[in-house]
Amino acid sequence: MAARSSRIGGLLPIPRSALGTIGEDRTLELLVVLGKGGFVCYVPRSDFEGIDLIVKRRWRAGALPIQVKTRAYHDKAGNLTVAIDVEDLPEEDPKLIVVLEYLESRAQLGLFLWVIPDTVYRAQSTLTHDKYEATLSPKRNARDQWVDYRYNVGDLPWVVGHYLDALGPQPLSLPSYSRASLMGLRKRG
Repeated sequence: MAARSSRIGGLLPIPRSALGTIGEDRTLELLVVLGKGGFVCYVPRSDFEGIDLIVKRRWRAGALPIQVKTRAYHDKAGNLTVAIDVEDLPEEDPKLIVVLEYLESRAQLGLFLWVIPDTVYRAQSTLTHDKYEATLSPKRNARDQWVDYRYNVGDLPWVVGHYLDALGPQPLSLPSYSRASLMGLRKRG
C-alpha cells in the first residue's frame, strides 16, 4: 500500500520518508541558523528509537533527543494528524516531539510548529492500534488541546534552549575501567 500524501497539480505525491527527511533537515536548519550556531545537532545513523535529532548547546553538557514529525496532508477541516508508534515513546526514554506542517505547493513550512514533551503527548493523545494519535490545528485561531505547545516556526531555537536549560548541565561521568577490570566483568557476566 502506498504511503498517503497530498498531490500537487497531478504530480506524484512526495513519499512520507522523503517528507520526513525534509522536516528533519529543516528542523536542524532552524536550530543551527536561527540559533546563531549555538546548537549542535547530531543525527542518529540508526533509526530504531524514534529519535531523529540529538541537540545540545555548543560546548556544554546535556543533550535533548527530538523526534520530528512532518505533515503535508490536511483533513477536511484543515487539521494535521500525527500518529506515533507506542514502541517509539517509552516512558524511560524521554524526548521532545516537534511537529511541522509542510506546504508542498510552496516547498516551505507553515507558520507554526509544535514542541511537545513526550509525557504530554502520551497523556493527551488517543491510543489506537499501538499508536498514539493526535489531531493538531494549524489555524491561527485554533483552540485545540495542543495550542499551548504551538509556536511560531522561528521560535524553535528559543523553545529548545529553554528545555536544555531545564535539563541543566549533566556532565558525562564515566567509571574508570581498566582492561583487567573489564576482562573480569566479562568472565563473571
